[in-house]
Amino acid sequence: MRAGALALFFALAAPSTVWAQSESPSEAQLLFSNGVELLQQTPPNYQDAYNQFRLAYEKSGGSWKVLGNLGLCALNLERDGEAITHYRKYLDEGGSEIDPGERASIEKELLLLQGNMATVTLESSEPDAKVTVRREGASAPAQSYSLKDGKAELGLRSGSLLFTAESKGKKITWETVLTPVQTVSHTFDFSD
Repeated sequence: MRAGALALFFALAAPSTVWAQSESPSEAQLLFSNGVELLQQTPPNYQDAYNQFRLAYEKSGGSWKVLGNLGLCALNLERDGEAITHYRKYLDEGGSEIDPGERASIEKELLLLQGNMATVTLESSEPDAKVTVRREGASAPAQSYSLKDGKAELGLRSGSLLFTAESKGKKITWETVLTPVQTVSHTFDFSD
């Protein structure tokens, strides 16, 4: 959303600040470095960086230091609920190790995210359905979500959204306009 927040995360993104240098970098370190390189491209590749940071977080055993960059990517991909979760956990777990200026910037971003986010609860008659979400006019690519046991709760940027649910070769679409802080539910019925 803001170039200032991006600059703060590049300062964090130097691999040596996340893990101590060792003779042989771990898989988590390599994934993290890949994510940083993707963010430094012009334009930044948030989608692929998001996947690299998500894997780095898993492989590092949940290092809080990855969460700032993961939150930044989620923010730019309009996965606002995830961005809020990652940023909050980053601030909580990082505690006094986080620069006060960086903390203030992230807290300001959190207010903006919370004020513009809508919550959507999705259900499906097919428990393995996948849902793709695209917001009209967004620069972010369409985002995919897997429903767990036929359910998912998503925090999404408000606006005009197109949802496409897929299961067993069948597609169902749903278009809606979401307003900030709105909560809405929708069920995809594949039984027809």
